[in-house]
Amino acid sequence: MLTSKELSIQTGASYRQIDYWCRNSVIIPLGKNTPGTGFNRKFDDSIVDKVELLVRMSKSFDGCRTDQLKLIYENYDKGFVELEAGIIISWKKETNATNETPAGGD
Repeated sequence: MLTSKELSIQTGASYRQIDYWCRNSVIIPLGKNTPGTGFNRKFDDSIVDKVELLVRMSKSFDGCRTDQLKLIYENYDKGFVELEAGIIISWKKETNATNETPAGGD
C-alpha cells in the first residue's frame, strides 16, 4: 500500500494533483472514498503505472480535462481510448519484465 506522498514520489504527480484526482473520482483510494483534506489515503501498488500515464498525458496535452483523464485511467488495460469523436490515443502498458539478454546475444 502507498500513501499519497509515496504515490507522488513514485509517479511524479504532485500531492495536489493526487488530491484533485481523488476529489474528482479520477483515481480512487483503497477503502472509503475520502474526498477532503485531513484524511490518510492509501493506494494499491498497482495504481503506479496508471498514475504515471495520467501525469504524462497531463503534460502532453496541456490542460487535459478531468473527464479525459478519467477515461484514460478507466481504459488503461485496453491500451487506447477515444477521447472525443475521431481522437484516439494509445499507449504501451508498462511491464515488470527483467532486463535479460536474449539467447545468443551478447
